[in-house]
Amino acid sequence: MPVLENARHEIFAQAIASGLSQRDAYRKAGYSSKTNAALDANASRLISADKVRARIKEIQSVAAAETALTLEEHMKELKLLREMAKAEGDIKAAIAAEVKRGEVKQFYVKKVEMGAPGEFDQLTNEELQRAIIDQTRELAELDPEFAKELRLTQQAKGVTSTEQTAGAAFDRPTRFGALMHLGAVE
Repeated sequence: MPVLENARHEIFAQAIASGLSQRDAYRKAGYSSKTNAALDANASRLISADKVRARIKEIQSVAAAETALTLEEHMKELKLLREMAKAEGDIKAAIAAEVKRGEVKQFYVKKVEMGAPGEFDQLTNEELQRAIIDQTRELAELDPEFAKELRLTQQAKGVTSTEQTAGAAFDRPTRFGALMHLGAVE
């Protein structure tokens, strides 16, 4: 889509795409109103215009494409750094670059022990299951990908709640599975 014919509309679209609020973008485009309420209403009408909305989307897409670093590019850059380090005889730097490549590909899983040693030994099965459920919920709130995987797992297993999904750790013969789920043991 070409630049908008109305210069003020183009300035408004670019300002919105750059992250300004509707009110600030409207002012930047040279518009004014007697009250903030009128200014907000006018800005809202302008942003609703099909041509303006399409132009904002186009500006944002172009900007995203120009700044996006793909996984493939990142891996190539790390490989190049590794090769440069090897060529200079800097084995430490070469190993560091290769480790980073492995981390990006998730070849390494960092295990973290939670709580003090023996802290989970004092929990009953019910308390341990509640801790798993609470942590599962927290993680789902923080990580959209995990939440998506959790929903897919629930659908695949025909369960309807986080309690049922998290409780699956107790299907294992001992509490060891539940403790592993919490990250208490490696």
